[in-house]
Amino acid sequence: MLASGHAGGAGDYPPAPPPYVDGAGTLSMNRASLALLVLLMPATAGADAAKDRLQRAVGIVLREAPRLAERRAELAARRLAGIEQSAASDPYMEIQSEGLDRLSGRADNATDYLRIGTPFWAPFQVRTARVLRETAGAFGPPARAAAEREAVRRVVRAFFGLALARERRLVLEERSARLRRVLAIARARLAVGEIAGVEVVQLELDAARSAAGLSSSLAEIAAFEQELVRLGVPEDLWPAPGDLARFAARVRALGLPSREALEQRIGHAPDIVAADAAARLERALADHAAASVRGPWEFDLEWERIPDLGGAPARDAWGFRLRVPLGLGPRRRAARARAVAEAAAADARREARERAVRAGIVAAHRRAGTALQRLEGLEAGRVSDASLGATLEEQFRLGAVDYLALISGFTVLEDVQLERLAARHDLAVARCELALLAGAPEERRALGIATEDTR
Repeated sequence: MLASGHAGGAGDYPPAPPPYVDGAGTLSMNRASLALLVLLMPATAGADAAKDRLQRAVGIVLREAPRLAERRAELAARRLAGIEQSAASDPYMEIQSEGLDRLSGRADNATDYLRIGTPFWAPFQVRTARVLRETAGAFGPPARAAAEREAVRRVVRAFFGLALARERRLVLEERSARLRRVLAIARARLAVGEIAGVEVVQLELDAARSAAGLSSSLAEIAAFEQELVRLGVPEDLWPAPGDLARFAARVRALGLPSREALEQRIGHAPDIVAADAAARLERALADHAAASVRGPWEFDLEWERIPDLGGAPARDAWGFRLRVPLGLGPRRRAARARAVAEAAAADARREARERAVRAGIVAAHRRAGTALQRLEGLEAGRVSDASLGATLEEQFRLGAVDYLALISGFTVLEDVQLERLAARHDLAVARCELALLAGAPEERRALGIATEDTR
């Protein structure tokens, strides 16, 4: 039980952090702890700040990110390649002149030819070419939407990853500051013979470990900052202290959709729609490749100038030529078999993508629900973190607890703070993932991750 009396010799100790006492005499907290408490508690006032920062970051990435622009260009090239393959070929013209004389430049029996022709698809090839052209044209929008969703996912993970890393560092800084304060108290108590030197050594080791943890946290922060830089998010839109709490409050107010509602929207999920479009394009490419393996038909109009020979007057001759590939060899049968195999592969990839989306929805829904339960448990009837930390320091200063109880209390307090931050992070990321996988547009707008308004 925590004592409140003096254990002796307190006048020789460093002064405790200046406490703030309310009207009932309850120990409050110092200014640094108050700042941390404000950071870690859920915020309802200004809850739109985190959402607005995220929304602006998403908008910039969708409009300006080089990596997304590259992906859009790749998808456009794939769509245009399909349209190109649906065309038979271009018309051609052939001019030929025979019988030129080496000295005069032209012999009396010189003959001229002109041939103009065009390749064209046979009726059965016209159908596959039309399907390919229409399918390629319809491939672009859903493929771009899926690419944009993936870009938003990366923004969400980096944004909230950086928010978590920064706020974890604040917790570590607060622990390090507490350890420095209690170490000063321990050294003063050692000087008057109240504690053994081993307790001071243990506190020094804990303080050193805490300082090392602070150094390693910088690498985690730098990794997320680098990812946001690669995505093109300006620094003024990076998460601010307290954004995890603000966004978690927004998510809790919005609520979680039911699994049944998500299942009903699975057919309209952007990733599924894009997988459908990709599978249709692959089937259309395979079908047309099999139909056109023999090549297009060709039709030519020909003109020939026949010279004056043996008294017969010169004259113009006209004709036409129709070239029809027979396609009787083994190549056509092999192409047809290949088309069947490629269509089956396209369907299998589409099925695999749907299963992945369904599994992602289940996993994200479970993570969000679990994180919400963790938050509710951590915040139900909780004592303020800063008040508990200040009380532990005061009890150690008064000699009511030894260093083992002090370190144990600090560890429990830190674990609770970090677990609360992790739960808020998991809730934010999982809820955004649900909205991106199968959420309605109004859900994405409420979370600041809408793609429809930034195209």
